[in-house]
Amino acid sequence: MDTEDLWRHAVEQRPSSSVSNSEQDQPDILGRPVEHTAAHLHRRSGTARSLASVATALDRRFSGLVEAQVVPLPARWSCWTRSGRPG
Repeated sequence: MDTEDLWRHAVEQRPSSSVSNSEQDQPDILGRPVEHTAAHLHRRSGTARSLASVATALDRRFSGLVEAQVVPLPARWSCWTRSGRPG
């Protein structure tokens, strides 16, 4: 699954920020860990929220977007459930 567009969407969804991202922000947003991107967004937005709070929110938004796009293949799901693994 290509998650780049989902990552961009998660970054753009950040609440309480009137700052939009530009081309200059791309190196700090794309291909970076959550913590790096969150630190960049935290600096740019000037939010009073803690850096940890920004990182957690970004991670949750991205994880939720990815989870919503995952569609297990029926044969794989059948094998997984027969294996006795939780899930």
